[in-house]
Amino acid sequence: MFGMDSGMRDLMRRAEQGNGTYHKKVSRVYNPNHQISETRMTENDETVGMETVSLERSLGERRVGITKKRNLTTGEENNLRDLHMVSQDAVSSFDSEWSTVANRSMPSYATMQRQQIQDR
Repeated sequence: MFGMDSGMRDLMRRAEQGNGTYHKKVSRVYNPNHQISETRMTENDETVGMETVSLERSLGERRVGITKKRNLTTGEENNLRDLHMVSQDAVSSFDSEWSTVANRSMPSYATMQRQQIQDR
């Protein structure tokens, strides 16, 4: 193997032996006509030592997503932002518009947000 450190070799060995666990959870909320949605994904793959968390919000054809990956061995993190029909300068206005529309058109989303705030 090319320049692989001992931690990575150990992870590979454990993966080959079938040690480690893999969990993935995806949740999606949207309004009845699917014009607004939010998708959350968490993935923890101990067999390769990676944790991934992503959040994607869409409003019509516009979409903003963020994915964070973390190496469980080194702690190194990488962030990736995915913009579709939204400029970097317009992300905060998109987020504000998305929240306004979500609270109006997805009552269950607004209720869920209030419960999360109360639980803190």
